[in-house]
Amino acid sequence: MAIYAECPHCHQRQHLKHGRCKKCDFDLQAAKRKNQAAYWVYVKFRGKQVWERIGSSLTTAREREVGVRAEVVKEEYQPPRKKGAQLEDFFGDYFLPWAKREKKSHDKDELRFTLHLKPFFGNVPLKDIIPRQIEAYKEHRLAGGAKNATVNRELALLKTIINKAAKWGMFFSQNPVSLAGMLPENNEHVARFLSEEEVERLFGELPGETRPIFEFALATGIRIGNILSLTWEQIDKKGRVIHLPRTKSGKALRLPL
Repeated sequence: MAIYAECPHCHQRQHLKHGRCKKCDFDLQAAKRKNQAAYWVYVKFRGKQVWERIGSSLTTAREREVGVRAEVVKEEYQPPRKKGAQLEDFFGDYFLPWAKREKKSHDKDELRFTLHLKPFFGNVPLKDIIPRQIEAYKEHRLAGGAKNATVNRELALLKTIINKAAKWGMFFSQNPVSLAGMLPENNEHVARFLSEEEVERLFGELPGETRPIFEFALATGIRIGNILSLTWEQIDKKGRVIHLPRTKSGKALRLPL
């Protein structure tokens, strides 16, 4: 019987004595101090391994370990029933912390989940989400006036959540979103450039201090977000090239000036 700490980065469980994660080398000591690590009580009961997830309180985990020892001695111990990872719990405890570290769009993920996915699916076990429910979600959102593209972004998030659960050993079936598929989207749009007259009208409406930003955007085609975060280190004046280390697609970009 022992208490194990769960790495908040890769979710590997390991003995408390480890200062760094043995799988990803994450600083476990710092995570424990900041209450970012979850604790598990492990016991081998009647030949089987039993894990109880306690939460981020080491004190509570130690108290539970003492209680489990007493229950085992008195033959009163009842292993917790396995319910499977719950959607809401998995999102809050595992997916969102990962998204905040790895994704610039984590705030959009949290908003989509809170406003749309959570109210429809509730805190159901991930294993109970099936393709028929995905189809019902599509109908529900479309009936409420949402566009196909909007629903697809929400389903893409749910698909990613379930894929992460599978990668982290908490989901063991085919992804129901993949099985149900996405809604068709109308991508027939024609890209065009502003005419000189439209450019002059645009600049006539802009406050003076913002005009250089839009002039730069029109000249380069760079997104406003990338322009606002641009630093001199990213600009090669001699080579007349802009280096963008990360764009919306997640890829680096070299843009000639």
